[in-house]
Amino acid sequence: ATTIPSRPHVPRLMGLDAVSGESGETALAPADEAISHGGALAHGPAGEDETKPSGGLERQVREQVLAQLHELGLISDAAPGAMADTALAEVVAGQQAAGSAAAGSEDQREGDPQLDALNRVLVEKGGVLLPSWTLELQPELVYSYKGANGLMIVEQNGVRSVRAHEADRDKLETAITARLGLPWRSQAELRVPYLRVSENSSDGVRSTGRSEFGLGDVELALAHQFLREDGWVPDLLGELRWSLPTGEDSFDSDGPALGSGFHSLGGRVTLLKTYDPVVFLGSLGYSASLEDEKKGFDIDPGDSWSVNLATILAAGPGVSLRTGFAMKFTDEAEVDGREVAGSDKTEGVLSLGAAVSLSPSTLLDVGVGIGVTDDA
Repeated sequence: ATTIPSRPHVPRLMGLDAVSGESGETALAPADEAISHGGALAHGPAGEDETKPSGGLERQVREQVLAQLHELGLISDAAPGAMADTALAEVVAGQQAAGSAAAGSEDQREGDPQLDALNRVLVEKGGVLLPSWTLELQPELVYSYKGANGLMIVEQNGVRSVRAHEADRDKLETAITARLGLPWRSQAELRVPYLRVSENSSDGVRSTGRSEFGLGDVELALAHQFLREDGWVPDLLGELRWSLPTGEDSFDSDGPALGSGFHSLGGRVTLLKTYDPVVFLGSLGYSASLEDEKKGFDIDPGDSWSVNLATILAAGPGVSLRTGFAMKFTDEAEVDGREVAGSDKTEGVLSLGAAVSLSPSTLLDVGVGIGVTDDA
């Protein structure tokens, strides 16, 4: 899921093959294998049955190798042919160490998501997990507005009239999300929201309003990566999430609800595929709300399914752009085992966003969501 820069280029020497004597492209071999046969360059230790190259061929290969090392600036301006065998061995060993270090750093980067805009957004969206014992704190500020208007028929003193009706709901949410990378390609998450909700309605004659603020529903999550992207196989991640009813609900308060009022357990499967510089993300989730008693009634608010699709573009080392579409389908609620007609919901949201990496540890992420269904 992470775009990893290629390892640093290690100079390769053009010359005669030390064994066959044919012209070819020969990479520097490890020091313990490269210097043998009295200082001649070879591909490995000579066996008893191998035929040692002639002294003239050794000198020719040696001179060509040293000349190219001189051109690459790996040896001093002194006469290349006078370079001691031990010095040549040190150069070859240095080349081997550089290649090994590059390979090691690449392996480390593959296990450590880069703190750039693309991958930080992927961590937020659940497509990339943090390295083991890495802690990330993500503050959020989310504002949402939902409004509805229409006509209503009012009967007063036997006289019927038509009035305009309007209802608005504003919600300002601040939250802090803590993520901790765990061993075995896993990650734990805790999200604590704090909300302020205002509702206003008008029937053309009078207006009413109410507001409430306080703690919302706290969420706990545990994620694990089952597959890593390899060829046509995408990244595969799974997540379990538990939402606790810590926010006041409409059953216990006269103001707007700050929480659902019910425990819910959910799971999500996420697939991620990279086509550099674009990442495609898709997830399928299910959430089950647990039935509970409210004011003498057994209420089941209904389970829900969700589908999310997103495309994220790495516009630069520290900039990413994204677009996404999410659908959520909620079943009808049940009261004492009976379904409440019209309580099901279908919510569709089209989202656009951009993220900018302000520093190696700070990401600014701005997004907007537009509801495309009546319930959104």
